[in-house]
Amino acid sequence: MEQGTAQDAGLGITRSELGVLLDHLREIRKSISGMERRIDALESAARIPAVSKAGQPGTVVASGPVGRLVDNVDVLGDPEPGAPTRVTVDVCSHLSFGELLALLLFTPGLNLLWSELEDDDVAVREGVSFAVLANDLLALDDRADYAVSLYRRRPQACAPAGLPEVDPTYVYCVGQAIQRVYGVTA
Repeated sequence: MEQGTAQDAGLGITRSELGVLLDHLREIRKSISGMERRIDALESAARIPAVSKAGQPGTVVASGPVGRLVDNVDVLGDPEPGAPTRVTVDVCSHLSFGELLALLLFTPGLNLLWSELEDDDVAVREGVSFAVLANDLLALDDRADYAVSLYRRRPQACAPAGLPEVDPTYVYCVGQAIQRVYGVTA
């Protein structure tokens, strides 16, 4: 019997057919491995940060784990011909109540609705994730101090440059949402 045409006694297939099947199985294994990585990434992105003790910084995860997921996709998920490959990067920040409050109050382009502040934990977490990516975290201290003074209804004489005036009731609602979602207090 020639190699590649001999029948395997137990399977009833030729060696060449067996080789093709093995190649397909290897491809399926690679595919499954890729799917498992994507599932792990989605599970990581969906995890809810642990509630920390009052006054302690909370942990905010702004994205999923590092890894190559898709080729030629822009930030919003639409294909861009000739664009570089983008990857998902895990960004972890340890933020205090004041920093969370400042991020949600003073980030341009972020405006949580009253209804979202009342009971939409996902909207609050997504708002914080957006704010972490959109802000200079090195300049956050002054804003955090000012935000906490507003929350405690003891505003400082002057706000840091460029910050808008904020309705005290809105400040209070944002603070309550932070306490509910992250378990940290002023």
